[in-house]
Amino acid sequence: MQASVAYGVLLIDRALQDSALSEVRRLPAGINLTPREQQVLTLVRVGRSNGEIAYKLKLREHTVETHVQHLRNKLGARNRVELVSRAVALGLEPRSPANGNGGRLGR
Repeated sequence: MQASVAYGVLLIDRALQDSALSEVRRLPAGINLTPREQQVLTLVRVGRSNGEIAYKLKLREHTVETHVQHLRNKLGARNRVELVSRAVALGLEPRSPANGNGGRLGR
């Protein structure tokens, strides 16, 4: 698989193009996230652990795990990295978590 640029035009190998298109086709349409799922996704995107997210949002860690699982199911992701990748591909914008410190993500 190969991609190159010639004369300002991106040339993509057919196998790479088919692979990319099949990835896009697997992205669910009309995704609706709850406000809490949006908060959790924002913190996952910046690399926070479930424990850190729980602390920040004043939730139990088990509750955060449930939210992450729901997000993975909704976005069709197998893991956290894929979850973030799909969120970015779908243009899901990060939200400011309600954390009592003006939306900053530090403790």
